[in-house]
Amino acid sequence: MAPGTPASPGRLAERLDFLFRSVLFVPAVPEPNGNTSPREYTYVEVAAAINDAAGHPLVTGQNLSYLRRGLRGQTGRTNHRLIRAIETFFGVAPGYLDDDQIAAEVNDHLDVIAALRDADVRAVVAQIQGLPPGMLHALLRVAIETRALAGLPPARITDATETA
Repeated sequence: MAPGTPASPGRLAERLDFLFRSVLFVPAVPEPNGNTSPREYTYVEVAAAINDAAGHPLVTGQNLSYLRRGLRGQTGRTNHRLIRAIETFFGVAPGYLDDDQIAAEVNDHLDVIAALRDADVRAVVAQIQGLPPGMLHALLRVAIETRALAGLPPARITDATETA
C-alpha cells in the first residue's frame, strides 16, 4: 500500500486490534477494583486521551470500538487526523495504520515488548546483557536452531537474524 493511501477497513481494524492488545495500561497505583496488572486500555480511556490532546471532541469510545471491529471506515474516509491521533496515543510511528512497511517494523518491536512481559524471557535477557558481540551471535544461532527443533517459525526480527 502506498504511503498516504487509506487502509482498508479490515487492515485498519487488524492493526487497531493489535495496538489495543499490545500496548497495555499499567496502573501506577491499584485501580478501584484492586487490579495492579497490565490490561488493555478501554475505548473510553483512549477516546478521552485523544480528545484531550486534540482540545476538542474527535472520537468516542463507541467509534473506536466500531473501527477496531472493522464496522466503520468502509469508504476509506476515516478522518486522517483521527488516524494520526490514534497512532500518537499508542506511541507508534505516523503511518502505522495505513503503511504496510511502517506497520511491519512497528509490529516487530511490539512483539519484542510483549515477549519481555514473560519472566523467563526477561531472565534470559538479563543473563546475556553485557556479553561480547561474538558470544551474543553464538547464542542467537543456538536460539534459531532451538526454535527450529521446537517446530517454531523463525522470529520476524530480520535485522538480528541476518547477522547470525
